[in-house]
Amino acid sequence: VTVHTYEPKEAIDDNRILAYDPRELEVGNNIFVKFDEPLHSLYTVNGGEILESSSNYAIINVPSTSFRLIGYGYEHKTQTKRRNRGDVGATTIEKVVSIDSATLVSQINIDNVLDKCYNWIIKTNTVNLDIVEGKHIQYGEPYKYGTGLKYGIGLKYGSKHPNIITYDEKVNVGENIKAETEYLGVVSGRLIKQSFNLNGNIIIKEAVLK
Repeated sequence: VTVHTYEPKEAIDDNRILAYDPRELEVGNNIFVKFDEPLHSLYTVNGGEILESSSNYAIINVPSTSFRLIGYGYEHKTQTKRRNRGDVGATTIEKVVSIDSATLVSQINIDNVLDKCYNWIIKTNTVNLDIVEGKHIQYGEPYKYGTGLKYGIGLKYGSKHPNIITYDEKVNVGENIKAETEYLGVVSGRLIKQSFNLNGNIIIKEAVLK
């Protein structure tokens, strides 16, 4: 995992960056400008006003085509931190997974990020599920395999719909859920993929749990 560090460059003429040029863009008020790279120490030339700003954007009033928005960049430094899997044999072909474009990874959170990424990547088991939305059951309540529908609540497995888990609330990619399957018992994991199949007025998500 790559750590990203940004150090402000000195505010001297050689480090100046033109952040907005109305000769190529527009004149007016409350103009939102998104920077191509992080900037600091913003200032205007030939009038105008900076209403709001951060290292990634500014909201400005541009009175004329002679207006300029100037800022200074950052020195972008990177370093990597690696974790090896200890149970891999000497003859096993090495597989390296790199995460290098997550620019919010810093020296402060690198250990936590590396732990989470490592635990996620080495988890190889996946389960395919059909998730039916709109049934009137309570989210998170445990139901035994084979429970039939009664008074509009419950889960039904087998027959034409094996490995179906139903929820009263919507379940989205990225969420951690538990589901009972026909042969594996209760499994838990993060929902990593889903597609939709409209069966009448019922939405069925064909999902992958890892």
